[in-house]
Amino acid sequence: MRYVCVPATAIAALLIHVWPADAAAITSMHCETYDLGRFDTAAIHSLFEHWGSPAWQPENRACSLYSAGLIYQLVDDRKNAIAAFTDAIGWQNNFSEAYAARGDVYVSLGEYEKAHADYAQAWRLNYENAVALNNICWERAKRGYPLNRALDDCDSAIKLQPDLWAAWDSRCLVNYRLGNYAAAVSDCDKAMGLWHDETWDMQLAPSLRGRTQYVLGLAKIKIGKVDGGNADIAAAKDAYPGVEKKYAGFGITP
Repeated sequence: MRYVCVPATAIAALLIHVWPADAAAITSMHCETYDLGRFDTAAIHSLFEHWGSPAWQPENRACSLYSAGLIYQLVDDRKNAIAAFTDAIGWQNNFSEAYAARGDVYVSLGEYEKAHADYAQAWRLNYENAVALNNICWERAKRGYPLNRALDDCDSAIKLQPDLWAAWDSRCLVNYRLGNYAAAVSDCDKAMGLWHDETWDMQLAPSLRGRTQYVLGLAKIKIGKVDGGNADIAAAKDAYPGVEKKYAGFGITP
């Protein structure tokens, strides 16, 4: 297990004062896109390199801290993960996904009362937001825990918005991790069927579609459809050349 050493005090020192949060909850959909395929010190430092700019608003700072917290969480640096999520909430106290992520860390530490409080707040902010519920499901799926909560989040997102491609994609990965390979194939097939290139930035479309097809291929192989699975994996690599490395970073390999 690799650990990332960026002191939490260095993050907290940037919080000169806490800004008021907006009335509505924010989610990572409000955030700039950060490359969470890198799990190293440089990846975290890159999240903060523009913090000195007065153009950075509280929401941007919260998003950056949340992204750093996810990296800490992936490498099992739980102390710094909690610090980063806490500081993100300090900048935007309605950052629903940060509460859920911090709750997961508290559970891993056996601090169940704190976890319950964070989960309750995340649910209060999210219970009618399919996109936010899917985002939480996706991060838990990538991390590999807690998968029971991830499945509930994805189920809720799909119930709220049955045509949400990303929720089927996320649930496919959850089911794959749970060993429910037939269900994973069904979910990934559904996600592929809902996909429309025109609904996405065309620069991102191939890689997003490729990630779905990659897990679809892995799941097919698990249920004995080896030729079809290998074909899907090959197509996924063509669409998203870094997909195998990306998923290996989450501990998922053929």
